[in-house]
Amino acid sequence: MSNTNIEPITLERILDKGNLRNAFKKVINNKGSAGVDEMETRDLKDYFLDHPNEISESVRNGSYRPKPILRTYIPKDNGEQRPLGIPTVLDRFVQQAITLVLSEEYEKIFSDNSFGLLLLSNNDQNFLTNSVTRYPINFVHYILGSNIYKLSFDHIPTEKAA
Repeated sequence: MSNTNIEPITLERILDKGNLRNAFKKVINNKGSAGVDEMETRDLKDYFLDHPNEISESVRNGSYRPKPILRTYIPKDNGEQRPLGIPTVLDRFVQQAITLVLSEEYEKIFSDNSFGLLLLSNNDQNFLTNSVTRYPINFVHYILGSNIYKLSFDHIPTEKAA
């Protein structure tokens, strides 16, 4: 494990101006499509100029409510459609502010030997496979890959049990 000195995760840290500035930059850099409110990422700066502290105050006083997710579908290589949920730009901003603080703390205790998401090119996959084969350690090791889409809630039966 890494550093285990966890700092408290508070609204003050989430709503800190520096953290909000970083969240804003990430949302702008990530771009993305508009959600149900049709606000584009390029409109976020003007929104904050016109509504200073509105989001922060609504989060602080508990009145903030995320908007519904816009459902759309994108084509897959095999001809199927993959469902995609698009949150509003403001919701992405709030999510990002929370994520930055949570990630900062949980990265401290996340095992150096674990990976939440591992995106590998074919060359990296070959390197990893050869490394594991060439340099075995005295333990059984598993490299598990899964397509989380196949495990998503869209594929879990939700009918009530009789």
